Amino acid sequence: MMTLKDLPMRVHTYAADGTFTTEDFATPPDVQKKYDSNKPDLSILPLAGLCAVAAALSLGEKKYGRHDFYKGGIESHRMIAAALRHLYAWESGEDNDPESGASHLGHAAANCLMLLAQMDKGTLNDSRRDSK
Repeated sequence: MMTLKDLPMRVHTYAADGTFTTEDFATPPDVQKKYDSNKPDLSILPLAGLCAVAAALSLGEKKYGRHDFYKGGIESHRMIAAALRHLYAWESGEDNDPESGASHLGHAAANCLMLLAQMDKGTLNDSRRDSK
């Protein structure tokens, strides 16, 4: 049975003239195991989306302070309303928020992530219609 140790390591190179080369290297004698099958694969997150969220959160940091959202206090329905305003603005054809210049989708996602962070930290001011 073939294992990872049996597979050659390869480097693929694309030259400016369009040629393609492959070079094989010796396989390391022992491939290290990584026990992460029960952990979320964060590498699956799209970089463009993460950058848009980071831009929105950076603007919030300048306005309110770093990690201010962890404190809670703002009713959850207001954060949902903000996320929906950004989504509706984007749906109407406006890519970026005129006030901040950042992506409406980044702002909407940032609001959702802040809600998740507050839920995780136990600081969510839950004002959903049917909240307990």
